[in-house]
Amino acid sequence: MADISLAGAPTGVLLMAHGAPNSVDDIPEYLRNIRGGTESSAEVVEIISERYRAIGGSSPLLDITLGQARALEEFLNRRGGNFQVYVGMRNWSPYIRDAVRQMVDDGVRRVFAMCLAPQYSTWSTELYFKAFRAALKDAADPGSMDVRLITSWANHPLLIDAFVEKIEQATARLREEGHDDVHIIFTVHSIPADSLEVGDLYDEEYDRTLSAIVARVRPRRW
Repeated sequence: MADISLAGAPTGVLLMAHGAPNSVDDIPEYLRNIRGGTESSAEVVEIISERYRAIGGSSPLLDITLGQARALEEFLNRRGGNFQVYVGMRNWSPYIRDAVRQMVDDGVRRVFAMCLAPQYSTWSTELYFKAFRAALKDAADPGSMDVRLITSWANHPLLIDAFVEKIEQATARLREEGHDDVHIIFTVHSIPADSLEVGDLYDEEYDRTLSAIVARVRPRRW
C-alpha cells in the first residue's frame, strides 16, 4: 500500500443505503438499477408506482439519510474534529460513485464506510462494499486512501438503545389509550432463502439484534 499522509486531511465517513426514486416517473429506471439493467414488466412498474403514490409519490429515505449525515458530522466535530460525512446510494442518486468522487476531490485520505443496514448480509452489506470498491478504483488509486469497512453493528449498544427508546415510547402511548396488553411484532428485511444454505449470516445477525432488544424490553408477548 502506498504511504498515506493523514496530517491535515479530513476523515470521511460514508453512509451507504439502498436508494429510492425521487418521483413515480423515476421508477422504471430505478427498477433497472436494482435488476442490473433488466427491464421490469409494465405490471410490475405499475404495482411499484401505486405503492409510491400511496406514500405521496416519493420515498423519505434520502431526506432522512441526509439528516442523519448532518447530525453525525456535527457530533463527530463537536470537539474540534475534522470529519466530513457523505451519503451514497447503491440504486439511486446520489450514487456511491458520486460520494466517492466528492471525497477524493475534498482530499479525504481516510474513510470509514458503512451500510446503514446494521445486520451483515452478502445481499446488502457486501453489495454496498463492492460498489464502494469499484467507485474508489475508478476515482483514485485505492492505495492512496486508508479504508475501514464497518461490516456489522447488529447489536451495538447505541443501536439497541435507539430501538428500546422507540418501543418504550410506543407502548407508553398505547397504555395511555387504555391498551395494557401489548404484543410486539418484530419485522426484518427478506433475502433469498437459498442464501442461508450457502452460509449467509443474515439470520444470525438479526437474531443478535432481536435478542439484545428482548433482553432489555422483556416484552410479555412478542
